[in-house]
Amino acid sequence: MSLVKRIKYVSVIVLLAVICIGIVKSTLGVFGGRQRFKELEDEVLSLKSEKIQLEESIKYKETSEFIEEKARNELNMIKPGEKVYVISSPDSLIRVNKSVLSEKNDRSYLNNSRKDDNDPNWYMWYKLFF
Repeated sequence: MSLVKRIKYVSVIVLLAVICIGIVKSTLGVFGGRQRFKELEDEVLSLKSEKIQLEESIKYKETSEFIEEKARNELNMIKPGEKVYVISSPDSLIRVNKSVLSEKNDRSYLNNSRKDDNDPNWYMWYKLFF
């Protein structure tokens, strides 16, 4: 075989190898793109369901039921004519008088006198945790 034929033969083999490598890379890119597309579709579906949940939450929070619930639970508000009874356990830190809260928001129900006021601070912390 002559030198020219060998050069042509080697150059054709190198050219075919480069073409094969390019085809393999593009094929892998297509498969990777499909996988990424499926992942993005799943993400879109999850975001749509989250959007629906948030819209339902907004609709509920605009209702008077939600506003009343928040006013009662967080702001301790009552409706006109209602009475609030405060029930305390014997080992509670805050003592409550036996009277009912009045509608004037009288806070005289708190009786802060305790038997343990003379204990040192470290001992009160110890009793709190142990």
